[in-house]
Amino acid sequence: MKFIIFILILFVSNSVLSKRIDFIFDIDGVLVDRANKETVKHLYPPEKLELLKSAGRVLELNEHIYILNNGAEELVEYLSEIPDAKITFFSTGPRDRNEIFLNHFKLNNGKKFIDVSEGRLFSNEDALELSKLDDYSKTNYQSRINEFVGPVKKDLTLINGIDLESAILIDDRVVNAARGQEKNLLKVDLSLTREKPTAVLNYFLKEVKDKPMSYIGRHFYNWNNRLMITAGIIDQVLKVSKLEKISTRDALWRTQWEKKSGSLTYKLTNSLKPEIFIRRGEEIFYKLNNRFKSINTGIYICDYHRIFRSSY
Repeated sequence: MKFIIFILILFVSNSVLSKRIDFIFDIDGVLVDRANKETVKHLYPPEKLELLKSAGRVLELNEHIYILNNGAEELVEYLSEIPDAKITFFSTGPRDRNEIFLNHFKLNNGKKFIDVSEGRLFSNEDALELSKLDDYSKTNYQSRINEFVGPVKKDLTLINGIDLESAILIDDRVVNAARGQEKNLLKVDLSLTREKPTAVLNYFLKEVKDKPMSYIGRHFYNWNNRLMITAGIIDQVLKVSKLEKISTRDALWRTQWEKKSGSLTYKLTNSLKPEIFIRRGEEIFYKLNNRFKSINTGIYICDYHRIFRSSY
């Protein structure tokens, strides 16, 4: 009898300790980058592009080329191996295109991205276009925080069984967070500024063409290795959550944001240096794939900087 009671206690204890955690991935700007075929010539030397193609990291679709971002496989694998983790993909792109992506790109072990999520995929028909909603519904979904106000929202409660207290939306657009879900969004920062480049090359030419080379090098190093930063942030968030016994999303919010002079400030841009997260992310990725390497500054793009500085 005592043995049976012991087993029951052990079972209940494990059930309590084991808590589901959800990681929801955006696709564009996070897992893949898109460029038209002309722009790609300025971002990748021909031999580099051919290597990426041979490794299955490039997908040509209509007039665009999609390139799997450095560390995408490792980040998805790292998060999928966390006990009781659930992976979901939520992109505002068309569903048929998203399915092509997730069936084409694979992890290092050969597993398709879509298989890691057990088929959980939300697309443009699942996103909320606030302009199409009545005023009452708009109020329910539009954020009251200025930095998160936007026209389209991803409602994480669409995911069956999700607990928002332990869910992270990995997205490059903070405005995609629905009201009450701002704390769940992990901002994948594309640059050292708050501006998201609509086209990387155009952004580069317009925004940093007069900056010193040291700034440009750091800018592109962070841009190329942003998924390592993401992994490093998540690693810290999970540790803070456990040590301080607070929810995952509270730990995430504290890591990313702070209030200064009454306004919300993104700490990674303003006070925290991303290098600490890059180092931790690189350690995590290397353990999963000992051939993983961070991408260096990007001399090829810097050469274009020299060319365009005099002619732009």
